[in-house]
Amino acid sequence: MIVLGITSAHLWRILAPALAAASFTFFSVVFVLYGKEPRVVDPGDYVREPVEGYTPALLAYLLRFGVVKPVDMVSTMIDLARKGYAHIAETRLPDGSYRHEIQLKEKEEAGLMPHELDVLKILKLVGAADGISGEQLQEWANLHALDVYRSYSEFRWDMLTDGNARDFVTPRLSLITANIAVGGLVFLLAVGGLDVQGGGVGFKSSPGPMIAIALVALQLALTPLLRRRTRKGAQDYLRWMAFKHFLRDFSTVREWTPAAVVLWEEYLVYAIPLGLAHAVGQAIDMHAPPQLSNGFSWYGFEVEAGRSLGQSIGGLAGSFAEKAKDAFATKPPRAEIAAAGLSPRAPSRAAVARGGVDARAGRARG
Repeated sequence: MIVLGITSAHLWRILAPALAAASFTFFSVVFVLYGKEPRVVDPGDYVREPVEGYTPALLAYLLRFGVVKPVDMVSTMIDLARKGYAHIAETRLPDGSYRHEIQLKEKEEAGLMPHELDVLKILKLVGAADGISGEQLQEWANLHALDVYRSYSEFRWDMLTDGNARDFVTPRLSLITANIAVGGLVFLLAVGGLDVQGGGVGFKSSPGPMIAIALVALQLALTPLLRRRTRKGAQDYLRWMAFKHFLRDFSTVREWTPAAVVLWEEYLVYAIPLGLAHAVGQAIDMHAPPQLSNGFSWYGFEVEAGRSLGQSIGGLAGSFAEKAKDAFATKPPRAEIAAAGLSPRAPSRAAVARGGVDARAGRARG
């Protein structure tokens, strides 16, 4: 097709990149106007204590801008052990490998958050009152996928409800949706222009649409930058990052080492969602008080030649946590999910706000 001496191929060579540039400009303007987090007080390079009022799962919620994942159930499980609701033990098997087992303990549950009660509930369901290993947890999950998925759905709902009530994250669904819609439309037009400009010969003769596709792909990949925390969330985030900096560096500075066992316990459970369990394990090996040589009161292992508490913690945060995460992430077929009246998608922020109180009240009555 020729219009005023301009062929369709020539038109797409100019139009596709122009549309992509306009789309990326839309993203840039939205980011400048709405994507930056509020300015808050800088807490300094180091914060030496966890931010008050957070569980490890709530910390992960803050770090991910309100996204909940099955691994958050694992960090909650380990934190429940620290709080005295379970005991975790590592034992050496005849083949030289190590196995971790969690066993529930009797303790008053008043004062626990809803998402912590959800994890206790699933642990009771899988038989952790008699002790269960990560491998056994995986086997049980494979046989009871719907029960696991239902438990995770309840946990996710309660996490989103609590996070919404704490006002950590600003909802940006409309902006994110608009950016994806604009970028997606231009992407489709650019893909359509490949054939028009290339004439079936190939991509090399379609530079305009190819440039457009690359630019729009970058725009869509940057969409998560439009998420934003509230002023409170941004302030807490900076404090957690300063605490992470402290955890990462304090193993090399002896005068920073805490003498209280309770602080080491807190450091460990929060180091897991921060991705620093190995660093804390090394610090425990180097500087922890003697009473930690056989583990914490809620987590222990037998000292043997060539093996340290830090290495044991590596197994807890690695092998055991990975098996438990895979177990909690188990999903039944979509038909079973639908038949059970469960949604495979996360509830919207509005739905959480409407239904959170009623859901808690219903479980309390049940």
